[in-house]
Amino acid sequence: MRAQKSYLATHPSWSSSDVPRLCPLYAEEQETFCHAILRCPVKDAPRSHHLQGVTSVGPDAPLWSSVSVLTALAAYIRATATNYPLDMFLSLPPSPTSMVVPSPTASALP
Repeated sequence: MRAQKSYLATHPSWSSSDVPRLCPLYAEEQETFCHAILRCPVKDAPRSHHLQGVTSVGPDAPLWSSVSVLTALAAYIRATATNYPLDMFLSLPPSPTSMVVPSPTASALP
């Protein structure tokens, strides 16, 4: 995603150049990397759960030098299906509450 070669709507597509650039969850803004990670209002709940304090995804952001924050970013990406191909899902948008991943201790219970 940082290299702008991904399934985000504003990243160039190898298969089609006429793909809409708007966020498929929040059609009022283009789906850039920054929007997908920091600004999409549909992802507010999982963002506050996983990425508290992350305010930048720029090349010099502290995010890229912290293993714990990178792990949190990976959990957020997985929980929100950010950058997954749209055809992997039967319906969009997912409910914001369904995007929050349970804590590891809760999922480890029998």
